[in-house]
Amino acid sequence: MSLLLLEHNITPRTLTLLALILSRCNKEPCRFLGRDLLLSASAIGEPTATIYLVDQGLKRKNLDFLKYNAPLAHLRTLAAPPHSNIEAMVLLGRVYESQNDEDKALQLYRQAASTPPSTQREADTQFPLPGVGVASALVHQGLILERHGNSSGAEAAFRKAALEHDDPTGYYHLARLEKHSSSTQETHFLKAVSSGITAASTNLGQLHLERAKLEPAENKDQKAMQIKLAKEWLYLGATAGEGMSMLRLASVFVEEGKIESARKWLEMAEKSPDPKVTEMAKQMEKSFQA
Repeated sequence: MSLLLLEHNITPRTLTLLALILSRCNKEPCRFLGRDLLLSASAIGEPTATIYLVDQGLKRKNLDFLKYNAPLAHLRTLAAPPHSNIEAMVLLGRVYESQNDEDKALQLYRQAASTPPSTQREADTQFPLPGVGVASALVHQGLILERHGNSSGAEAAFRKAALEHDDPTGYYHLARLEKHSSSTQETHFLKAVSSGITAASTNLGQLHLERAKLEPAENKDQKAMQIKLAKEWLYLGATAGEGMSMLRLASVFVEEGKIESARKWLEMAEKSPDPKVTEMAKQMEKSFQA
């Protein structure tokens, strides 16, 4: 492959770009060709091809396939000195997480978060890749720390991702740990949802529902406004596929006596890929029949 590229004056990056274009084709033979070209580009040391391949393998949960052995070996090389590729470190950390080795993953995330971009070699990735970089390292680090009960360490990681790197996912997770229903929490959820983190819609909807419950009975207009805002946020989340938004929107409709509207969203929630959401939707549906 290297000789063929040299003969036609094609750089490995050009090969990778062509492969990425083909991998997005709506025809299966084109996608297969794109995958094979990515494997070839990775085999001759092109970083973006390697990172893209391993990322796709993680998403499809088939990294144990033989074809990923060489890209995984190259990824480890990219993550180690002298490359110290931040994207590779983050992705390798995700690989370790998928293998339930959170200690190794955390070590890599910390290493990635403390690596100045200027230390990376010129041969590192140049094409934009989603969910990688220092901010992503900080978010993944925070999530592991939170699971291990280190709330203060998790909050510090999320705060750095959000405030120093303006990362939407950082804002979302930081908001989860902030004072409930505070203006700061609301602001950070708003920053997250405005950048496409649709899960924050559920949180904002719940926030307005709780504010509605706290309104005195005589403040009917204010109470109605809070419920209206809650429904708008929950509808946004539900139409984006957020299962919890569907469930909470269904609950609001039940309270309003709009059972058919509630059933519509419960039927949608039952199709959620999240088994917890599916089970909760079925339980709510059964309560209508009781």
